[in-house]
Amino acid sequence: MFPRIALHVVHFNSIQKCEPYKIKFPQKIFPSLAIEFTSSDLRMPGERIHKRVMNPKNGRKEETGKTQKTMAVREELEKRDPDGDYNFVDTDIILHFRGATTTSLLRSIVKNVSAAVPDDVIIHKPGVPFLHNLKQRLIAGSNFIIDGAIFDNAIKFSVDLCAKTLCSRDHVMKKHIALHLNPRLPMNCVVRNSYIDSTWGEEEIKTFRRNPLKRGLEFILEIYVSPSEYLVAVNGSHFCTFAHRLPFESISSIEINGDIILKKVALMYSKVYPTISSDPVSNDGALEVPLIKKLPQSLSLTTTIIIKGTVYLLPFNCYINLQSGSQIYPHPLIAFHMNLRWQPAEEDVIIFNSWTNDMWDSELELPMCNLFQPGSDFELQIKVNVNGFQVIVNDFPLPVFQHRMKYELVDTLVVQGDVKLSRADVLR
Repeated sequence: MFPRIALHVVHFNSIQKCEPYKIKFPQKIFPSLAIEFTSSDLRMPGERIHKRVMNPKNGRKEETGKTQKTMAVREELEKRDPDGDYNFVDTDIILHFRGATTTSLLRSIVKNVSAAVPDDVIIHKPGVPFLHNLKQRLIAGSNFIIDGAIFDNAIKFSVDLCAKTLCSRDHVMKKHIALHLNPRLPMNCVVRNSYIDSTWGEEEIKTFRRNPLKRGLEFILEIYVSPSEYLVAVNGSHFCTFAHRLPFESISSIEINGDIILKKVALMYSKVYPTISSDPVSNDGALEVPLIKKLPQSLSLTTTIIIKGTVYLLPFNCYINLQSGSQIYPHPLIAFHMNLRWQPAEEDVIIFNSWTNDMWDSELELPMCNLFQPGSDFELQIKVNVNGFQVIVNDFPLPVFQHRMKYELVDTLVVQGDVKLSRADVLR
């Protein structure tokens, strides 16, 4: 059963005198909000009940029971409180308010309530095939951690997040697969798909990095539930995504099959993704791409970042971020974003930008001018000065990208895309 929070507020004033109110919810609240208000007037004989449920997903208000009195329901939830102390966010937790009260009293009660988080589930050394029925509904922030090893002669394995619905026509339970994650070892790819109403959907194979799932190797697979999509990491590095085709709240089980040995399967709650740390150095000594490197200290006016590497023969895109936080979700603040775009039908360009206030800012576009030729080596320096970030490529200076946020907040270097890295150092 999903956890609930119940607040019983008894009042002795007429409900008709209750003023409109806005509620502040703690940040530790989850997606998909439904809030139920119940009021009673103790001065009247018996209970006089009014229930109203507001669902911010569609903005509709649904009434239940007989309404004998009216009360002002709260203002529409905002996404974020301007003072930054609390977020107005959606939640699957149902808050029961019994009775009406003043704005200040209700706010003080809600501030002191902590949202319940589903219990962690950890299963050690499970067999394959593996089936686990979930005891609690998934929420945004639910995180599956699968620790295992692939057989030397493996062909494929799969991880399925499954849901069941009752068919209204014949009253038979139908099985759906909200996420089918299918590494195919001979093809060196990881296919994602869904199986809904006895029909397979469109396969997805695009990933953000090369497939690290190989025969004979151990792995840690992480499947994170975000409000809009599943985020998948392998060995601590973000690997791919899959947009929701079924509501994640409907998932009732996880199934794992195929040519692997399982060491551990865990389901837990996390505010950030990924949760597993990654090793930036690969077996051949080259730096692994994507590179996510925590800086030993925050940036200063004496900081210089040196990046050396080789452009792929058929490049498409590469970016370099200086950002606050190493997580993929929620989106980190990005003080400096440099995006190399090779466009066969158009001019190759370099894009500079930043991510602040939960959105991309205005772009600065420059022609690439043959600075990053396919197959060529490059040395890139990023110097922090008073006015902004000075980029120098192979001794050629680019225009300064002016600061749009405090550079002291930067603590992570990210390099992702079609390059092979040999060096990424921070000098002071």
